[in-house]
Amino acid sequence: MNEFNVDALQYIISVSMWTSLKVSMPYLLGSFVFGIIISILQSAMQLQDPTINFVPKILILILISGFLGPYVLNTYTDYLMLIFKEVSLVK
Repeated sequence: MNEFNVDALQYIISVSMWTSLKVSMPYLLGSFVFGIIISILQSAMQLQDPTINFVPKILILILISGFLGPYVLNTYTDYLMLIFKEVSLVK
């Protein structure tokens, strides 16, 4: 019967978590920082329209996706290659 040993499973879980963190962090930070800036501007101008906060966040996420698309694709490709390599080593 083929089984993963505990070390291999811990390694795969660790790599999965770090890959998720590396890929999602630019989007989360960009959205957070830009959201804070827009909220401060809304407070200063006393605007209460929720679309003023939503639309610029979507635009910044599209910009981040445009700039980081190749990085995300390479990161996921490396991750999948690692997973396939580890799965092929199951004994």
